[in-house]
Amino acid sequence: MGTTEATKNSAFLTGIIASPYHLAYTTQDGTCYKVFVSVRRLSGVEDVIRVIVPESCLADTVDATGRHVTVKGTYQSRSRYGREEKKRHLDLFVYADVFTFTDFGSGAADTADGSTEGDGKSSNTGTDINHLVLEGFITKDTMFRTTPKGKKITDFMMAVNSPDPKHPNYIPCIAWGKNAYLADTMTKEYHIRIEGRIQSREYDKILRGDNGETVAQKRVAYEVSCSSLEILETAEEARGRRQREREEKKNGNAA
Repeated sequence: MGTTEATKNSAFLTGIIASPYHLAYTTQDGTCYKVFVSVRRLSGVEDVIRVIVPESCLADTVDATGRHVTVKGTYQSRSRYGREEKKRHLDLFVYADVFTFTDFGSGAADTADGSTEGDGKSSNTGTDINHLVLEGFITKDTMFRTTPKGKKITDFMMAVNSPDPKHPNYIPCIAWGKNAYLADTMTKEYHIRIEGRIQSREYDKILRGDNGETVAQKRVAYEVSCSSLEILETAEEARGRRQREREEKKNGNAA
């Protein structure tokens, strides 16, 4: 397809840090921290996005709430078991490769090693940057619907490759207007490329307690709102290509 891994999953955000750092997890590769970044839309609505930051990207973990930051990385998902609902959930987050403070008037951007780069001139007014590029495959048939306000929307789930081929990133997406009609033609296994933004929305989750009482809890859902959608291969074309690749590999091994 002529694309690199970087163009198959690329996230770029600017915004305001909206929470302290919290320990996310520790692996043999090091410690990662969770932080939320508030990204302002042109309308003034703010999307509060979960970001996972490796310790190597941070100079320290002192509370930086209110500082302006630039984040570059990939959009990823992780499945976890919810004890209250007793089912699995999909956690969505930007995994940061670059996490740089760019406070207005600072004259420089703070980096993990304490050095500076650029002019650091950015503002927490106006519109922040929230740009995402993903390439992957549709995992199930899409769902076309009309909102109460008459807007046409198609919901779909796409799988984007990760370094672990057994655990791709599953990303929920929505397409609007003419993209909604195009997305409605897609079926499972379509190979697509999208550009858009990460959006968050609050909703009430109704939970039932052990005694039968119901409790409403505030939850946040994340999805990618598509600004452009391109079909790279139909399901039939994708299956044919994979079959040819398997045969070529088999013939190569036999040789």
